[in-house]
Amino acid sequence: MDRLDQKTAVAAGASAPSAMPPTLWTMVLAAGAGSDAALEQLCRLYWRPLHAYLRRWGFNDHDAEDFTQMFLAHLLRKDRLAGVRREKGRFRSYLLAALKNFVADRSSGPRRPKPVPLPGALPDPGASPEEEFERSFTMTLIQRALGRLGEDYARRGMAERFAVLRQFLPGEEPASTQAEVGLRLGLSEGAVGKAVYDLRRRFAKCFREVVAQTVSAFEEVEDEVKHHLAVMSR
Repeated sequence: MDRLDQKTAVAAGASAPSAMPPTLWTMVLAAGAGSDAALEQLCRLYWRPLHAYLRRWGFNDHDAEDFTQMFLAHLLRKDRLAGVRREKGRFRSYLLAALKNFVADRSSGPRRPKPVPLPGALPDPGASPEEEFERSFTMTLIQRALGRLGEDYARRGMAERFAVLRQFLPGEEPASTQAEVGLRLGLSEGAVGKAVYDLRRRFAKCFREVVAQTVSAFEEVEDEVKHHLAVMSR
């Protein structure tokens, strides 16, 4: 998926939950205290964005992978995250600053971010390293939301419906018409339209839930959703 539909994603799930779900800051604080599970979650969330940042900086794929692994190993030593606090701002901003220092200290290569043409290697050859990091992070959240949505449909015995209908999510290019999908699923075209509406609504809810896990307070969710929508619209 290359884009999100802003009205769909922002409008869905507008009511606040009764309790704030576990957030990225919860994971950061737990990781700083030595939680292996929290450390693993941070690695899963940030490996691709960090790798994309290094690729855009000018490292080849092999070196970018090595530096990403080394940086995470460096970061995940038990005392590295102990001093990180939510009042210092977005955790990904802290990560980027830490990565820049790490690479500058250990590499004879580029000392500061500098866009480098890499034809065919990345989706936007003109993007800066920071923009590539943000885009990759947003795509990671989208994939997490899609995974959560797929699990929801599977639990309800509707895995096939999800597999067929996901082509109608915003940003996708449908390979079939809704009438053709209706024939495959045994639904009228009107019923397919309603199913697509429900799919988009559920995806928007899942995306907001995933975004909510990356902020320190529920009040920040709306701005973060808008931020990710802006990233995908560039």
